[in-house]
Amino acid sequence: MRRPALVLGTSFLLAAPLGAATLACSCGPSDPPPSMETCTDATAATVTSAVPTTTPDRDSTPLGDGDPIPAYYGAQGGQHVQIALQLEGSGFGTCIAQRSELHTVEGALLGQSTSNVPLVVDGDGVRTSTILLFVDYLPEGAVLEVEIGGLMVERRLGSAASVDAGVDAGTL
Repeated sequence: MRRPALVLGTSFLLAAPLGAATLACSCGPSDPPPSMETCTDATAATVTSAVPTTTPDRDSTPLGDGDPIPAYYGAQGGQHVQIALQLEGSGFGTCIAQRSELHTVEGALLGQSTSNVPLVVDGDGVRTSTILLFVDYLPEGAVLEVEIGGLMVERRLGSAASVDAGVDAGTL
């Protein structure tokens, strides 16, 4: 009768370090992602131009009509579309309100984001931080709609292009 207690005790001793190691793992970069708490005072900027891009980097690739959907597949099995915006206009502060939606060509909603996003303002212009649109699936084509600073931008994207999320599932 002591054998089950020994098995349970041994299982716990083996599982505890594994659980602690799992909690210590993180997905993505070491900087915390932008949150609404850090961007509560969105400015009423006037946006005259908004160009969707694949990342918030200065040299990011603009998304044009027909370009592939930048789909990121994470190690946990989820997928998302990641965009940022290169902006022109006036009255920019540290944050701006935005609404981004991804629809099927037929109009069904795939993913959306409505939040204030931090801005990067430097000598190269104004860019938003990353905007994530979590989706269950991606069709052969989709329509990206972004409303920001009184401007509506639309891109008709092609089929999904898988982008490495930077996490090697084999190391987890």
